[in-house]
Formats: sequence, structure tokens, C-alpha cells
Amino acid sequence: MDRTCLLDSFSPLPAEPYLSEGFQSDARMAYIASVISHMIRDFSGIHIPKLKEWIRKCKTWEGGYASRPGVIEAQGGTTYCSLAALSLISDFDNSRSPLNDRIFQTDILRWLVSRQLGGFQGRPGKLEDVCYSFWCGGALSVSIFILLCFGSRRPD
Repeated sequence: MDRTCLLDSFSPLPAEPYLSEGFQSDARMAYIASVISHMIRDFSGIHIPKLKEWIRKCKTWEGGYASRPGVIEAQGGTTYCSLAALSLISDFDNSRSPLNDRIFQTDILRWLVSRQLGGFQGRPGKLEDVCYSFWCGGALSVSIFILLCFGSRRPD
């Protein structure tokens, strides 16, 4: 595996993930870069403080996460991608995860639990479906795991 080439492919990520023509730019790319970096144990291709700030700007007034800053509607999939990326990054740089913040927990858990009808809806006003049940369930898993298992302690 050519790690240098792989990490170089993340180079547009720090300021605004993949804003060049022909590339999509949203929380999925932040998640993918975080997963790959976590798998190869090398986050040098990501400017972590800028990426955290970018993800923070994706949070909407309702408590979930939109696909990118400036988009006002949160969705289950982009909320999962944002939470999972933050969790992976915080694990790597030993920073205090925003998932440990009580205000953050209240907002995100309220938004996620409000998506549950029979399954989960991906956003307000839509019917529940299997796809969004997966994404919202995954986001709940990431946030509740840290909240219930570790509280304010960092996992080892």
C-alpha cells in the first residue's frame, strides 16, 4: 500500500473537504478520511483542529449534523459520519471528545431519539426506513457507548 499517496489524497480535507470540481464535499468524506487514517494509524494527512471545526460547523440548530456547513437540514447518515469521525479523531489525538460534553449529549441524543417512529426516520417529516435506522442506530451507538460506558473518563 502506498501510504504517502493515500495520505496525500486527503490534502484538500483540512480547510473544506474536497471542494474541487468533480469531487463531492460533505461529512462522508471527513468520515472516510478518518476511518482510513485510523486503520493505518496515521492522521498526518488530516489537519485535525480544522477538521473538527469543519464538523462542528455542520451541526444544525435542531441537534443533528448536516452534510456540510451552511446546510440547514440534519440527516441520519451525515450525523453518523460526523459523530464517528469525531470519535475516531478524538481517540487518535487523545483530546476530550465533544461526545463527552453534557450539552452536546443532550442535543444529539434528543435529535436521534426524536427520529424513532417504528424504525428511524433520517430527518423530520419523513417515514422511517431501514437505511436510516442503520445510520441513526449507529450514531446512537457511538454517542451512547461513550456516554454510558465512560461518562467523562476517556476510554483506554
